[in-house]
Amino acid sequence: MRLEIYVEKMKVEIFPSGGVHSMYLDTIQSPPEGVEYIGGFSHAPGSSIDSGYSRVGKYVLDKLRLPYFARPIYEDADFVHSSQKMLLTNKDYVIDVEHGNPFMGADIVNKTDYLHYRWLVSKFLNKDNCKYILPWTNTAMNAFNYNYGFLGRDLLEEKVRVVYPATKYVGKHHKTDTFTFTFVGGTTWDTFYSKGGIQVLQAAQMLDFAGFEFDLNFVSKYIPDYIDVGGDGLFVANGLPRDKLMEMFMYTDVVLLPSACDTFGMVLIEAMARGVPSIVSDSFAAKEVVGDAGVVIESDYNVNRWFDNNNLKIFGKGPFHDQFRYGEYCPSFEHVYDLANAMADMIEDASMLKMKSKECLREVKNGRFSIDTRNKLLRDVYF
Repeated sequence: MRLEIYVEKMKVEIFPSGGVHSMYLDTIQSPPEGVEYIGGFSHAPGSSIDSGYSRVGKYVLDKLRLPYFARPIYEDADFVHSSQKMLLTNKDYVIDVEHGNPFMGADIVNKTDYLHYRWLVSKFLNKDNCKYILPWTNTAMNAFNYNYGFLGRDLLEEKVRVVYPATKYVGKHHKTDTFTFTFVGGTTWDTFYSKGGIQVLQAAQMLDFAGFEFDLNFVSKYIPDYIDVGGDGLFVANGLPRDKLMEMFMYTDVVLLPSACDTFGMVLIEAMARGVPSIVSDSFAAKEVVGDAGVVIESDYNVNRWFDNNNLKIFGKGPFHDQFRYGEYCPSFEHVYDLANAMADMIEDASMLKMKSKECLREVKNGRFSIDTRNKLLRDVYF
């Protein structure tokens, strides 16, 4: 007879529970040993500054230059894993940090200039129940430490730890008869531009004119009316469910994300889990994320930079995307040319592609983006 011992798991609430980033879906599906994630994934009106009365709440906090904060929902949670927010709670919690401007909101990026903002942030983060601040990358950690240096070296060294997002290893993609690129745009007209939709289409036209044979999967919920997306070898999907997109990666050779705005880019590691390398622009953490498992080109100088030399946001999301209004944005020839050359190298150099594909799988199986690596780090900060 086998004796089974029941050990109660730590209940961790991921907060806010609505509009959850895909990285949390992977976390919940593969939790650390001894952890049970609770809360579901539906908005609880009024529970977060991002839901319910969010527009009024955001306006007040931004107008008064106050930090973003919220109150968790579930009383039976033993611990809270916060997404980008300080919490009004006596429970122990950790805070994810994707970039160097958390707690500020989407459009106000200079709140650290105000003494009352600094005082409130210091008060929150110095509390014993705020256990750790968890940047997603070293790039995010360096930017956060620079922007929040007023917290003091002791607090930053004690509480700031990098925990990379992770995704589940899937296996090698299926080789197709024709070399296939996939571009994943955003859900609105501005993210179509800022993620590189125009330069991808123009680079593809360059390659087609030069006689290269390839297919292009173009996934975007918005494509400007004036762009002709007809022609052989181009598949356009006006937004795909996540499972369908992951299936598309299995028949992709290279992912394209020449973005000017992404602070991580989950599609990069989701493609890595299938052995698919990426071509990215040198914007925020993309260079760090792909490493040897991809190719990095310079960002487009025709776009006003979103990040300064310290990888801090220069202006908010709205003003940044305003430069793309009315179809006025046209990428520089040099940027498109660099992208086209990188794409051509991937098509022509089979040995390089194979090496980068192996590096992708290594990073997800037992490297930075593996479930085991992430879960060991999360156990250390939860318990």
